[in-house]
Amino acid sequence: MSRLPFAVLAVCVELTGCRFDLPASNPDAIGSQTDAAVDAVPTVDCPVGYGPIRGIGMYRVVETTAQTWQAAAGDCNDDDDVGGPYRRFTHLVVLGNETERTTITGAGTPITGLTWIGLGDLGTEGTYTWVTSEPTGGYPMVGMKPPWDSDDPDNAGGFEDCIRFKNDYTLEDKPCTDTQSYVCECDAFPPI
Repeated sequence: MSRLPFAVLAVCVELTGCRFDLPASNPDAIGSQTDAAVDAVPTVDCPVGYGPIRGIGMYRVVETTAQTWQAAAGDCNDDDDVGGPYRRFTHLVVLGNETERTTITGAGTPITGLTWIGLGDLGTEGTYTWVTSEPTGGYPMVGMKPPWDSDDPDNAGGFEDCIRFKNDYTLEDKPCTDTQSYVCECDAFPPI
């Protein structure tokens, strides 16, 4: 009789309650008939903990643990590695447009402000790039109000290269070494 590795059996039973019906005529013929085939571990779109905010997207808001921008980006990026496989990717939130920004922030949402997003000018000062290649049509234009706060981005002190929501949900640049809450997103765009 063919034997399945314990790890495959444990994952299959835990995730899907797989059936292992062996044909009576040939107990070693696993997979030779539809009833005996072992279902592959199913793929899902996003990891546990991600959900829509006001009916759009799939987000995970981390308010209880303040992290530097790089640590927050690493935490978000790692989400799609744990317990996968997933059909989508995880990363710091990328705001596709002003509608997304205003929909996921404000009263009645889990985002409370002072929260890292996936935007910065770490590569070249003044050239803001998102953490994925999601098409944003150039959003947000530098200095456009909203979403930028008054006088932002300003690179005060020469070290403000990472972007966060302020308490009023406008955007401002801050030092990447500051510790903030953060928002992860799960979508079709891998981190770059």
